Amino acid sequence: MIKYLIGIDPGLTGGISVLDSETNEVTTYAIPRVGKNDVNGPELLEILKKYSSEKHLVAIEDVHSIFGSSASSNFTFGRVLGTLEGLIVGAELSWIKVQPKAWQKVAWNGIPVLFDAKGKKNTKGMSFLAITRLFPKQKFLKTKDGIIDAALIAFYLKITYATNY
Repeated sequence: MIKYLIGIDPGLTGGISVLDSETNEVTTYAIPRVGKNDVNGPELLEILKKYSSEKHLVAIEDVHSIFGSSASSNFTFGRVLGTLEGLIVGAELSWIKVQPKAWQKVAWNGIPVLFDAKGKKNTKGMSFLAITRLFPKQKFLKTKDGIIDAALIAFYLKITYATNY
């Protein structure tokens, strides 16, 4: 059985959440940064290496450039994603990519569809409802959506892969 299920929401404001399958506790990390636009590679590698000695699985959200964002923002996002993938490989972790719709379908099961004032689906609100339902004893800040999404990705791994991997 997999001990550590590690979800990663990439990006400078993303997060890493580690779900211990035995205790159902989640350990969270903000993506460590140096300056405004760079990942702190050595610190991130140390975080990832903590989990390489146990049976584990990492899922990084399979995201792409954001339409309407500046070329500079998309370039920064791509650089962060590439750094994350390289460090996951460097830490010798087993990993997969997961589409947002795949983890959301699992994590949002039973959550009502919420809409914002403009009638657009409120994915952040739905994720916050899901995380408080799935991990009621843990405190998650509503403003830390990268960490919340990472925890929901880790939950997706538990449901989808933990017993079959």
